[in-house]
Amino acid sequence: MLGDQTMASVSEAPDGVPEVYRALEYFPDPQFPLHVECHPQGAQVPMHAHDFVEIVVVRAGSGQHVMDAGDGSERCSTIAAGDAFVVMPGERHGYRNSGSLQLANILFCEGFVAGEAPDLEALPGLGEVFVWGPIARTSGGERGVIALSGAARSTAEGVIDALIAEQRLARSGSLVMLKALFLELVVVLCRAAEDGRDVHDPVVTAAIAFMQDSFAEAVQLHQIAAHVVLSSGHFSQRFRSATGISPWEYLLRLRIDAAKQLLRDSRLGITEIALAVGFADHSHLTKAFRRREAMTPSAYRRSVGSDQTGT
Repeated sequence: MLGDQTMASVSEAPDGVPEVYRALEYFPDPQFPLHVECHPQGAQVPMHAHDFVEIVVVRAGSGQHVMDAGDGSERCSTIAAGDAFVVMPGERHGYRNSGSLQLANILFCEGFVAGEAPDLEALPGLGEVFVWGPIARTSGGERGVIALSGAARSTAEGVIDALIAEQRLARSGSLVMLKALFLELVVVLCRAAEDGRDVHDPVVTAAIAFMQDSFAEAVQLHQIAAHVVLSSGHFSQRFRSATGISPWEYLLRLRIDAAKQLLRDSRLGITEIALAVGFADHSHLTKAFRRREAMTPSAYRRSVGSDQTGT
């Protein structure tokens, strides 16, 4: 039940790294147990557990999520940009082959949503998001990993950016805004779970993997189609049928997401970022960025409170 909270004991691994991370380390205000953080690409995350709930959204890259099955074995699932999952208190997990992964982590205690529990528990997708945890996709519907696509992914990305910005802002009304944004994210994930928009077409899955590996290059639609041995027209139709968006729109989203990471975490100028993520120049990035984010790259950099100086 949402609103019930079980605190796990703290133990340490032989190398001294805590196996269980405590809520007290992440929530300075026990009355407001919510924290948002991002793991940059290349961050190593060893096996661990925690006494709070963690929503994970993969913002870039791909890798393996490893879950302790509790019987001495492990469950591994491949995760990639646009995937989301939840780790419940006490579940031991970690990542492998994670050099390209960029993760957004939304941490909270279950009691944080006690007041909203009745409404949240009425959401059809809640059980799939918060009960099964991040296990591998199966044909039986026990979907632990939610593949966000189309509007759901765009909305989730926007909410996460707003959470990060509001957390940094810490001004009057921030706690109200943070909780509202958090609840919006939960609803987005539950709706996506209810819709069951996992991509089952192996051709589209292969194309997505190719785009994730090559979006920073000057890759064209015909090259992506050739990679999966289809004509451009047939491929575009098949891709849209499986994901709800065109291959070109998906490629642009990969590039914009990568640009947003660099705007937050680097001192690169806008032109350098444009070239690094596959745009021909500054103006092409700015046009695409404004169309998707309703602001320029420079305005986005300021909105997330980046202390980087590149313009």
